[in-house]
Amino acid sequence: MECVVPLLTASEPLMVAHRCGGGEAPENTLESIRYCLNLKVPLIQLDVMHTKDEKVVLFHDVPVERNMEKLTGVTGQIGDFNYSELPVFKAEFQPNAFCPEDAPPVKVNHRQVSLFEDACKLLAGKNVGIILEFWQESESLVLHVVEMLRRHGLLNQIAAWGSPEKVTIQSWCRTACPEIPVLITLAQAFRVWTCWNLGFHCIGSLGRWLPFLVQGPMVFNVPHISEPWYGALCKFAKTDSHSRSVKTCIIGSLLCLLKCWTDTPRLFLHLATRYNVPTILFIANDSTSVKKCCSYKGVNAVQTDYPKKFMPIFQHT
Repeated sequence: MECVVPLLTASEPLMVAHRCGGGEAPENTLESIRYCLNLKVPLIQLDVMHTKDEKVVLFHDVPVERNMEKLTGVTGQIGDFNYSELPVFKAEFQPNAFCPEDAPPVKVNHRQVSLFEDACKLLAGKNVGIILEFWQESESLVLHVVEMLRRHGLLNQIAAWGSPEKVTIQSWCRTACPEIPVLITLAQAFRVWTCWNLGFHCIGSLGRWLPFLVQGPMVFNVPHISEPWYGALCKFAKTDSHSRSVKTCIIGSLLCLLKCWTDTPRLFLHLATRYNVPTILFIANDSTSVKKCCSYKGVNAVQTDYPKKFMPIFQHT
């Protein structure tokens, strides 16, 4: 099976519209998919979840982000509601925490939560790769998604799928369709960074220490630590990013250490050439970060919430 936009054969880093360009269009909606298709974005990233009555919807939610409340004004989680009971979106979305602090709100024209089935109909036959992330630990969700992808002829457009958090989801995805690369979990990624930074690759292959790297197609989908991360973590910690408090000092220090540990272009190139594992970096929402990510030889794609804004950078790399 071959993806329409295969990550492994791209000669230059590809743009990934994170949440379908959530800084410029309402995230994870049919509206934002159309926006990205009109821009001819090569790859889009979508999040899927089950409602209480097992309708598959486009939505991203984790407890720290509280997206249901943020996007609809109603507390709760997607899984608490039947699809017909879901609250409608607000008239405007505030961009996600990784967007610049002064980012303007995004207008929402169609205020109903989008069904994944409708997204499949819209994407079928289009020249765009899709990265799917699952945000509920549910095998039935994975199987439901696979069934819809197969019915709409979309399996060959899935560039990667899985969960940044749960290895169980990774396993279900591999079982459901072994040809599609799975996303590395963050826990696995930090094991890779630890082995690399401690020099384990000098006394044996990484695959020897980390067998999950060679168990099937995988994508090293990992964070690129940059300025927006500081603002995002301050938001999650409910502290003013401009203050000089103990919290902000701790956050700043931790991010400096994290950046040193994870900013490893030689590792990215090693994974690509030795293990055929492409690297995707997220989330680059300023021009300096986008240019830096695109300059790394081992990076195959870069996620951004601003596809239109940064399209010229990708076109000239």
